[in-house]
Parts: sequence; C-alpha cells; structure tokens
Amino acid sequence: MSPEDHAVVQKAKIILANACLKRLGSSYSLPPAEDPAEDAEISRRYGISDRATAARYGYHMPSAAPAADEKLKPLSDDEKRLVFGEQGDGESAEGESVPDGGCFGEAEAKINEAGVPEAAISFASQVNRESFERSIGDERVDVVVKAWSKCMAESGYSYDSPLESVGDEKFHSSEKAGAEEKRVALTDLDCKGRVGLIEKWGSVEAGMQKEAMKRDPEKLIQLKAFQESQLRNARKALSGS
Repeated sequence: MSPEDHAVVQKAKIILANACLKRLGSSYSLPPAEDPAEDAEISRRYGISDRATAARYGYHMPSAAPAADEKLKPLSDDEKRLVFGEQGDGESAEGESVPDGGCFGEAEAKINEAGVPEAAISFASQVNRESFERSIGDERVDVVVKAWSKCMAESGYSYDSPLESVGDEKFHSSEKAGAEEKRVALTDLDCKGRVGLIEKWGSVEAGMQKEAMKRDPEKLIQLKAFQESQLRNARKALSGS
C-alpha cells in the first residue's frame, strides 16, 4: 500500500475502535492516526533519497508531530481490557461483552473482513527481502555503488556504500543533525544523482522481483485483493456508511 492508503486504513481502525469504546460506556478514546510519512523516507532502501529532507534533517529521520504515545496517559487495566482485550474478557460498564481482542481487535476484524492472508503476506515479504539481498551482490549494482563511492571520495568522504553513510554512528549520537551531517547527506544525494544510483539499483531489483513473483502469482493476486478490500472497508468506515 502507498503511505496515503495505509493512513486511510489506520484512521478507519481508530474511528471504529473509538465508536466501540463509546458503545461500551468508556470515556477513553484513541488519539487520531498520524499523517503518512514522507514517501521517500519510508524504507531508505538505498539510503537517503529526498533532498529537502536531507537539507533539514541530514541522515536523521524526519521529525513528526508529537507522537501519539507521548500524548497518552498510561492506560488503566480496565482501559487495556476494553482497547486490546487484555486480562480476559468480561462485561463493560454498559453491560455489553468486550469484543475478542478488545475494541481495536473488533475494528481490525471489520477492516480485514475475510481474514488476513498470512501466506500471501509472507511470500511478498520474502520476494522483497530476497531481491534486496541478491541485488547487493549484483555486478550492475556493484558498479554503480563504486561510482557513488568515488564521487563521495572526491568531496573528502570515505564510504563504500550509501548504506554505510546513512548508518554512520557519528551522525546518530545526537538528536538533531549538525551542519557537517547535512553537508555529507547533500553530497550523498548529489553523487546518487550523478551516477544514477537509485534508478539503476531499483531497476536491477525490480527485474529480480518480477522473476521471483512468477513462483506464486496467485498469492500476490490474493494479497492485492485483500488490500483493496481493506481500503474499501476503511473508506466506508470513514464516510460513516
């Protein structure tokens, strides 16, 4: 799913869970879902890729609004039971039975409807993981990574891979990026652009994934149908219909 579609599903789950909590007579409600993260910074699969983010945050992840869990007071045992179904079942203040898995479990069941296709998700994750691992050792990727490394060295930065620069511990010892970190991050992106690293590495990996997908296309069709169903149910919940 795109970050935007994923956010729609999460927002719907929270709305449904809060409706359930209200029905059970609870004054507690889950906080709104956060807006989707910047698409370019979701995985950092090939290191950083967004210039505006690098200019502001260096190699640090973009700061979000105060995290939802920072706004929350600790849940009481009764609230945990109502939200997550912890500490056994039982009745609510309104005399209704607490749903299996609590109100959040009920919300997920409504969004997921026919059930989560675990085997399909596992297969997609396997394809995703294996293609990345294989691509690292691919000669075509090796060539472009070495070209990137040479470009970085011309500016005085010694890194063998963009995965090494983004993970450099010296840039993660403080909460915010300093001037030097931002300079390195921007040079990193300049070099990626000069050698076409993201496009070339991505192309190699995409080819590997397309071949791997042929092993079991039915699972991927099943997963796509599940995600489309999730999104339909979420939009329905958000529209109040």
